[in-house]
Amino acid sequence: MKSLRKLDTYILERYPIVWHSKVVYLFFGGLLMWLAYFFIGYLITDIEFLKTEDINDYFFDSAVVGLHSFIFIIVLTIWALFFFKKNAIRHYYPLKKFYFTKLFVLIQLGLLPYASVHVPFHYGIALKTKQLVPLDQLKMNAKTANLALAFLSDKDSYDIYNRDFLLSKPLEIIQFDRNYSTWTRTNNFLDKDSLSYDANKHPDRTIQINGTDFQFLTYHRITYHTKCDNYYFDYVDSFLTMDSTFKRYSIYNYSNIRYSRFSYSRYDEYESNLKSTEYRNEYLPTVHRWLKNDEKDSIENAISNFKILLNRYNIVCFIDERFWVNYLSREQYANFHSSLLNEDLENDYLKYIKQNYAEAKIDLANYMYHQNSFEPIFGYDLYTLDQINYNANMAFFEPFNIEVNFLLPLVFVFFFGLFFLIFDFAHFIQLVITIPIGGALIIIFGLAVSLIHEYSYSHRVGYQSFDVLLSTLLLIISIIVLLLAIFSVYNSFFSKRVSGILVNLGYVVAPFFPGFVIYFFEEHSKEFVLDFCTGESYLKNSFWLDLLTPSVIFPLAFIASVSYFALIKKWYAKSE
Repeated sequence: MKSLRKLDTYILERYPIVWHSKVVYLFFGGLLMWLAYFFIGYLITDIEFLKTEDINDYFFDSAVVGLHSFIFIIVLTIWALFFFKKNAIRHYYPLKKFYFTKLFVLIQLGLLPYASVHVPFHYGIALKTKQLVPLDQLKMNAKTANLALAFLSDKDSYDIYNRDFLLSKPLEIIQFDRNYSTWTRTNNFLDKDSLSYDANKHPDRTIQINGTDFQFLTYHRITYHTKCDNYYFDYVDSFLTMDSTFKRYSIYNYSNIRYSRFSYSRYDEYESNLKSTEYRNEYLPTVHRWLKNDEKDSIENAISNFKILLNRYNIVCFIDERFWVNYLSREQYANFHSSLLNEDLENDYLKYIKQNYAEAKIDLANYMYHQNSFEPIFGYDLYTLDQINYNANMAFFEPFNIEVNFLLPLVFVFFFGLFFLIFDFAHFIQLVITIPIGGALIIIFGLAVSLIHEYSYSHRVGYQSFDVLLSTLLLIISIIVLLLAIFSVYNSFFSKRVSGILVNLGYVVAPFFPGFVIYFFEEHSKEFVLDFCTGESYLKNSFWLDLLTPSVIFPLAFIASVSYFALIKKWYAKSE
């Protein structure tokens, strides 16, 4: 305790502004909170956590943010008591140069760790996630899952339209529609010898699969650039002839990628089932070789490895790989029945599905074709594996978001600093009077905006007129308030009490003034430009850079606020 008092006395004697702001204690407490939240994030993360939560959003979607808010309020309350207890202005201490600027910056430095505890919390989670699912393991998991899922996906994954041939040029599958007696999408292609391709003229190229006529063609694309647009012409190159692997539903048609082996950010699980060059190059040749040679041992081993992967993360799974592979082989890896596999298996359903399997194992054909309702006999929880993969990819490859992790906390403490600083210099009575005056101005401004909006649309002048008038009104009001504040400080006509009210109003307006100026010039610089290609007009901003962004507005708001402190100090020196 004596050491703390000595430190406090030392800071008071040598750095009075630092002592008044209590930034040393505030910042030290904030660093302890950073460490605490880092370890909280690290310790709560395990495989079960990764199965159910989104590591990027967990802080704001859980009770953690409530705990943080509660602690933050307590810290602010205690700090405010000490901050206002020893007020340099009220106790007539001499104010050194840049007093308010230094105090303002120190307050923000002290509060910043508390406003940004989500950063160490997230990195604690990310670090533990990387340890639970190392990068090499994540890439190996992708290979294991992608090979096994070629034999364990839902029926739609094996549709003929999903087929991705090992060709150097893109493949198009066109189908004959018997209801309309037309071939689908043939108008999109140009023949080698004629302007358009007509499938009706080439019956020799037709392949019939399960009573449906198809034509399989490869093509190359030529692009013509014009002043207004790009035009694409697809020229037919070659055609595929019938072979024994052509079936409506077949593993030969499987061409999806579930997980990527490669580093990527902004991973989107909803795009994981799209056709991919990675799958075509990395996995499809292997899958096709296994199918062509009926390599049941290789397929069984792939499924076994997938089960090991699921068991490693304690994910629900029930698959008899030998039974399953024998069935697929007997069916020649085609004609899949949608009731055999459940990709959303849960623990509650596992007991029932095992009983079902015991019945189906006696006579699979009888089970499949003679039951009134079909229930799957195998299953696994693919959603949970997706969630683990998603979180692991976020931990490794999600880029640091400057706006969320840095700029937003800065904006938060900026306005907190402004809020507390006004109590440091404003007289209580003047501040109380300022509040209803400011409220009245806001009401008047709101009514004026409503009238502008009504005028703009009743006279059919639209958004441009409304934005121009609104930006003008905002700029005029802010200029009037700031000029009145400046004039009242430098003119003896205004008493210090009246001037204090105007200074308080200007203090609120000052940080928004740069934004109002930019908004005004952007709206007045816009002009209608005729689009030569569409014949329509649109508003174009003459500025080459979009200035109404947080990264531009916030630094200017900070400069405007700091510049206004000179007027506050001048007002404080004004005689009564």
